[in-house]
Amino acid sequence: MLQDVGFFAKPARHGSAAPVHQDNAFDFYEPPYALKATIALDTSTINNGVMYCQRGSQKLGVLPHHLSGVIGFSQTLTDPVSTEDYPEVPMLLEPGDLLLHHTDAVHRSDPNASPHPRRMLAMEWSSSNAVRNTEKYEQYISQLQAS
Repeated sequence: MLQDVGFFAKPARHGSAAPVHQDNAFDFYEPPYALKATIALDTSTINNGVMYCQRGSQKLGVLPHHLSGVIGFSQTLTDPVSTEDYPEVPMLLEPGDLLLHHTDAVHRSDPNASPHPRRMLAMEWSSSNAVRNTEKYEQYISQLQAS
C-alpha cells in the first residue's frame, strides 16, 4: 500500500548531501517489507548529487543511527558499512527511469556541484504485512523534537 509521496530536489550548484542512512531508520516497519520507488525527473550524474546504494546492504537489517543535523535527512548511520563488503553503486538515471530500493538498503548522496538540477519523485510502498512499530516511531519523533 502507498505510504508516502515525496519530492527530492537538488538545484543546480546547490542542495545538501544526504547522509548515509536507511529509510527504515525513519519508518520502523516490522517486518521490513517496504520499498521506495523513485522516478527521475532529471538526469542523475556523479556531479549533480547522484544517489549511491550499497549493494546487498539490505540484508543487514536496520543498523544503529543517530541524529544527523541535516534538514530532511534527520538520521545517519552511527558506524559506516564497509564499502568493500557492500560496494557503493551510483544510481545513474535518465528522466523517467524508475529506481526501486528496499527500506533497509544503505544509501546516500553528495551535494549537487553541477549546473544542472537533480529532481526525483519518490513513493514509499509497504506490504499489508509490514506494520510500523509505533513505540520506536514515537521515540524517534520525541528525539527530533528535543534536538
